[in-house]
Amino acid sequence: MPGLALACAAVALAAGCSRASEPGAPAPAKGQAHAAAPVLRWETDESAARARAKREGRPLVIDFRSEWCAPCQELEAKTFADAEVARFLATRTVALRVDVTEMTDALEALMQKYRVQVLPAIIFLDAAGAERGRIIDYAKPAQFLARARELLGD
Repeated sequence: MPGLALACAAVALAAGCSRASEPGAPAPAKGQAHAAAPVLRWETDESAARARAKREGRPLVIDFRSEWCAPCQELEAKTFADAEVARFLATRTVALRVDVTEMTDALEALMQKYRVQVLPAIIFLDAAGAERGRIIDYAKPAQFLARARELLGD
């Protein structure tokens, strides 16, 4: 099944694995196991995410999105799926996802609180809760990382 093998190889490369994990390839040097990319876990409770960011002294990144928003879907499929973006967000920030696909009064209040008028809106807050900036619309992984680093002082 060569097609399956190619698909598996593509998944491994996308996950940050190298050819060294293929059968017959040399093993990593002693003490140099493959470093697994951190898993990006999105918080879904704004109060808990803010408290965690403050407690850990980390910036908070809020992703306002919806299922009907094409640029939101593109961010999810390309930018947030990128290993370097996921690693950056997982290790440097607390990530909060606010899905407004099915609008409620509470979600509308949250959008008003953060002055969100268009989707997608990715808002960067410092650990104290002060807004540092925003990304509005789709951004390719490299663009997203450059802007995030600029906003967070990396």
